[in-house]
Amino acid sequence: EPTFPQNGGNDPLPRPDAGVNNRENWAMRNLWLFTPNEDWSVLFNVHGTQNLGRAPSFQLRGTSPVFVGGNRQLDGIATDANNYLDIDTCVERSRAGACVRADLDPGGGSPFSGDYSRVGDERLTAIGSSITADWTSGPWRVESVFAWEYNDREAVIDIDASPYVAAESFFEDTATEYFADTRLIWNDDSGLELLLGATALYDRLGASNRVFVASNNFLSQEITQKTWHAALFGHLEWEITENVILQGGVRVNYERKSFELTSGVRRLENNQETPATTPKQNDRALAEEFRPSGEIVLRYEPTSDMKYYWRFSRGYKGRHFNGTAVFPGTPIDPVQPEFVNSFEIGWSMNFFEGAIAWNGAGFFYDYENQQVFQLQDSPDTAFPVNTLINAEDSRLIGGETDITFRWEGLEIAQSIGIQYSEFSDFRNVQREDRISPGGDLVTTFRVDDFSGNQLVNSPELSYVSYAQYRWEWPAFGTFIPRFDWRYKSRVFYTPENDSRIGADPRWIFDVRLTYRNLEGNVEISGWIRNLTDELYPVTAFDRKDGNGAIVWVISDPRTYGVTASFRF
Repeated sequence: EPTFPQNGGNDPLPRPDAGVNNRENWAMRNLWLFTPNEDWSVLFNVHGTQNLGRAPSFQLRGTSPVFVGGNRQLDGIATDANNYLDIDTCVERSRAGACVRADLDPGGGSPFSGDYSRVGDERLTAIGSSITADWTSGPWRVESVFAWEYNDREAVIDIDASPYVAAESFFEDTATEYFADTRLIWNDDSGLELLLGATALYDRLGASNRVFVASNNFLSQEITQKTWHAALFGHLEWEITENVILQGGVRVNYERKSFELTSGVRRLENNQETPATTPKQNDRALAEEFRPSGEIVLRYEPTSDMKYYWRFSRGYKGRHFNGTAVFPGTPIDPVQPEFVNSFEIGWSMNFFEGAIAWNGAGFFYDYENQQVFQLQDSPDTAFPVNTLINAEDSRLIGGETDITFRWEGLEIAQSIGIQYSEFSDFRNVQREDRISPGGDLVTTFRVDDFSGNQLVNSPELSYVSYAQYRWEWPAFGTFIPRFDWRYKSRVFYTPENDSRIGADPRWIFDVRLTYRNLEGNVEISGWIRNLTDELYPVTAFDRKDGNGAIVWVISDPRTYGVTASFRF
């Protein structure tokens, strides 16, 4: 008989209350517009939001095989490193009542009533303000934006999704951002428009992380990151002829990013934190660089109902620091900047006075050092850490098109996208540090080759459609029934393309009925989302190495509600 826990009574920690994934939030925004004269306008924006709900909870499937009779492996069942099985996934039992086969599908069993050892709260407060000014004088116009944003977050998250303490995280972080952007635009209606501008940003992030892999053993991290970004840019739009328009822009970017990390493995003894073993104290790193980016667009518009374009752009994403360095000898190395060359052609057409609208595009993206996000167990300590890694060369080629029909209140829209993606050259070298019994730092390297695999979260086929009808009652208002349906092919959430760490092809259906009054200022809608209650992972965490498990974030089940809006 299998020896893993067969019921909740054997769980090492008691189950918490059932209120997982609860949501409680609010948001507000206030706008004040001042127009002293026809040449000036100033818009003030003050906004804020707060989330006081529960942190998300996850679903676990083990990857460790189950053996009986000494060496006979059971098919269709697996546990994690703690020999744990989510027992509500059991679909077959032995004569003695032990589970011998389980539903390993992400939606199997009861995915919203897992054996969590902790249901954590989340508190997120975000506030901000901005001033947008616009001044016009003849052919000249000046646009400026000055903004400030602040957020403060605390969260307790049971990442391991089991009754064991295998990855329970206590996060605290604050971030402050200041932003300014000014643009000078010249346009005298002669077919030429010129723009010159500058932008600046300062961002400071402070984080304090505690990640427990046992009830008294945890990774402690204190992180401070500061980012300075500035750019000068220019843009041109030139009507070469009545039907041919040339657009182009160039941007010179400067970015300086500093990173400070204090990290170490600690223990709790008598509810007191012990000093960190092999601590990494106040280690600092700096990344600084100048990078250009830009685009060129050629548009051909023979009529107002028939438009074509061609675009080439060179994009850039700056360097980033990971928090995976734990031991003193492990360097804090930033990932390389990401570049993408983008080629795109497209069209937009209208027929029969807008009764039929047809749009489409073909594209090719060529990435260099694409930054790929992963949540993996640190090879040094088996603690789960958010990580970015570089794919040396990757590409994505595809096309998308949509067509909309409108007739006598009826509207039907169809959209389809097809793409092929591949990591052309992706060898990830993973450094593994450990402390030997003699106290020395021992470093080894592991190479994972993902070349030829499909890009992360990149479906080969996607399809989105809806149909709605406007039913107008002259004495009462307008009713709008709507039906949405969409399809997405298989996606992978890690570059290794493990089918267990992804999502199978799926159809999703939604329905909505909206009422709008005669004046148009009152609207009430009743809706059902995910009508067929399709459950699938929206992302996944790879914990096979450290905890013998895959952890999924499960989609929302069938939900229904009412939305009301009043405009005054």
